[in-house]
Amino acid sequence: MLRNKMFRRAENAQRGSAEPSFGRLNGSFSSLMGLFQESDTPPTSQAVQTFNDLKKQFEELKRKWEGLKKKKG
Repeated sequence: MLRNKMFRRAENAQRGSAEPSFGRLNGSFSSLMGLFQESDTPPTSQAVQTFNDLKKQFEELKRKWEGLKKKKG
């Protein structure tokens, strides 16, 4: 039961939570991609930093997800 709750939390964090989730990261990456596609100029340093921050959050969440899968199996 607890593990299932942890899987759900990793997929979609509750509203108002600052905790990263795959759903939230997907939305953030999509927004950033839209920003990149709308511009004819190179990405700003802020956009690059945002991408790097999101990538780091994704990698951390992916590690947690893999750990949960190992516990389940």
